[in-house]
Amino acid sequence: MAKRKNQYEITEAVEYFLRDAGILNEYHIQRAIQNWAEIAGAVIAAHTDEIEYQNGILYLKMENSAWTQEVLMHRTKIKEKIHEYLGQEIVREIQVKSR
Repeated sequence: MAKRKNQYEITEAVEYFLRDAGILNEYHIQRAIQNWAEIAGAVIAAHTDEIEYQNGILYLKMENSAWTQEVLMHRTKIKEKIHEYLGQEIVREIQVKSR
């Protein structure tokens, strides 16, 4: 069946709605946070205590300084994985600290 001019797939309709509401980026960030283990890997996710996002910066709070150093070494790769997962570049920078 051919799509009519005003007919959208449900994912397209949801994306248009979120964009119009001004919350599309927040939706994508929440998807990344909810699927952190899939993006960063189960081991890193197990040692991540908090994840926050503000103005293009993803803030990670790790379990201890050893895990902070581990993530710092891999943050460029993690940022690329986030962008690949979301299909767009939302995160400009990743800042990491220990609790």
